[in-house]
Amino acid sequence: MCFGLASLSGTGSSSSTDTRGLVGQLSQIERRLGRAERSARRSRLLLLAVFPVLLLGAARQAVGPRVLEAAAFVVRDDAGIVRAQLGAGDEGSALGLFDDRGHLRAGLSVAPDGPILNLFSAEGNPRVVVGERGESAFVILRDSDGAPRAAMAIQADGTPSLYLLDETMAPIWRQPGGQR
Repeated sequence: MCFGLASLSGTGSSSSTDTRGLVGQLSQIERRLGRAERSARRSRLLLLAVFPVLLLGAARQAVGPRVLEAAAFVVRDDAGIVRAQLGAGDEGSALGLFDDRGHLRAGLSVAPDGPILNLFSAEGNPRVVVGERGESAFVILRDSDGAPRAAMAIQADGTPSLYLLDETMAPIWRQPGGQR
């Protein structure tokens, strides 16, 4: 469908008065449209200039102290394998560190009676335990099957002890006390 100036006038005639009026209205509309487009360009430029400033201001507010709270956290690598776990409960808190196969290799726990650090073999057997219970501190070394083979402790009164154990966990040497 095509509309000429005559159809825009609404009269169907193409008198010069109607035509001049319409041309004047179109010119006025074109001027107003031009002003609106220039205003919109200025507004966009202003927004582009102000937006980074607003963004920086918001970022500065976010830099302040932030708290993330949960009962447990799990960290996974890009393959989805658990590499670390941190949790807390009624009996204390624990941190577990895992290898690239998802096997627990190190664990640190803090319970009401003291902290313990456990180191595990690639097969998952406990190998080294370091801890504190009450006023006593200890180190336990285990064989590849996880059986204790050596233990050292310092008691609350400062008394040291050292044990070497056979495969049945019977002492083969101890101090104080000597050989069996």
